[in-house]
Amino acid sequence: MENKYLKKPFPVKFFLTAIILTTITVPVVMFMFGLGPIIALLAFLAAAIIDLVLLNVFGFYPVVESDRLLIRNCLSGRSKEYRYSDILRVEIIEETSDKYGSSYKMVLYFHNGKKLSKNILVSEEMLYILCQDLQDKGVPEVTKR
Repeated sequence: MENKYLKKPFPVKFFLTAIILTTITVPVVMFMFGLGPIIALLAFLAAAIIDLVLLNVFGFYPVVESDRLLIRNCLSGRSKEYRYSDILRVEIIEETSDKYGSSYKMVLYFHNGKKLSKNILVSEEMLYILCQDLQDKGVPEVTKR
């Protein structure tokens, strides 16, 4: 399954690793040079605050398993007819954007022959992750109309 229309999201894991290393390294180096534990603690807090500001301002959020579960529940719900594990094909019909983010109207086709139309409010990064998730699950295609 090729997702040619979706851009690969910003490398969040790399960015977060760099932030964590910086947050840990700066206070340790300061402490090693004898600047004292209080200054090292202040440096640690300053680095952590800067990291949080970067995450909030630029929207670089780590993707956690709960986000994937949220998408799965939003797509198929708890209905026995429409289970996430039974998705055969996904068609993205339209995209609308507003101040809250992007909303994608999708049609989900299931193994039992049923189809379900859903609007889902997710970022482009989360849509990419959803497509990767479906690809890993073996869904042959995610198309955009």
